[in-house]
Amino acid sequence: MTIDLSKLITAADKLAQAKAGKLAEINSAAQADVTPYTQAYPAFEKETWAQQAAEAAAYAADSSAATPWCDLAASKRDIDRVTFIQKVASKAAAFVQISATVAGYRQGLEDQLDAIDLNAADAAAQIAAITYTSPLTPA
Repeated sequence: MTIDLSKLITAADKLAQAKAGKLAEINSAAQADVTPYTQAYPAFEKETWAQQAAEAAAYAADSSAATPWCDLAASKRDIDRVTFIQKVASKAAAFVQISATVAGYRQGLEDQLDAIDLNAADAAAQIAAITYTSPLTPA
């Protein structure tokens, strides 16, 4: 009888899997933190947020700046251009705070995972000890 050693899962493999699983857990929790702020919008509209924010910023710098996306959307919404741009700027500023808070926190946890020496005797415990606690929740 021969044993196919290529099918064995090593301790290093288990630690790598635990690390990948922890990162997936962190990413899922981070996405869950942001979802309440984005779920009301269809994907195609979210894809325009950068354009909207850029036009709002251009308008803030120069009220004669071209804002074609915002102008057309405002007309279809039946509100004036300035009101629409003010709404975009307000929502964009709020989302910057939310997304930067969550992304920065998530990236910090990923840095902690990356810093773990998988050869350390307590590597599994170090991985398990990293937990996502919403940075949006008041302390």
